[in-house]
Amino acid sequence: MTVVSFILFLINAVALVIFGKKLSPYSALPKLDFHLAGYDAALVQQLFTEYGEAGRGVYFWLTVLDTPFPFVVAFFGICYFSYTWRAWSYPMVWRVLIAASYGFCVFDVVENALIYRFLATFPNISPVGVAICSISTQVKLISLLTIYLAAPVTLLVSLLRRFRPA
Repeated sequence: MTVVSFILFLINAVALVIFGKKLSPYSALPKLDFHLAGYDAALVQQLFTEYGEAGRGVYFWLTVLDTPFPFVVAFFGICYFSYTWRAWSYPMVWRVLIAASYGFCVFDVVENALIYRFLATFPNISPVGVAICSISTQVKLISLLTIYLAAPVTLLVSLLRRFRPA
């Protein structure tokens, strides 16, 4: 299951990178999904205005492509970290990484739902919705960075455990 989850994760991630480039001609600003410092309603208005109708359409389809990503990442994280840290009897590390996997999933789903809402209601963007979306983006990105940093460390530890002298 771990290999299958990794393949699904890789396919979705590569598709997001490839198709994500289609948004760059519309604005020099990054998508809302990538603002680790957060954002406010004024930035959302500016970004969506710069995108124009065509750019907002591209953003919509990128969000559709992004919709399975939180589930794929969580599936991968749960499988991979359970196979490693849990099996190695490091319950605290395992709990943190599982929490990051679930956290990424929950907060990315909230973020995507709100981005759909903003795209549907533009130019009438709710400042409260933006605040919730901004916090969701920040928590999502911290969770994702935790997973992205832990994955190669886990692989390294796994290789060291496998090839250490007896």
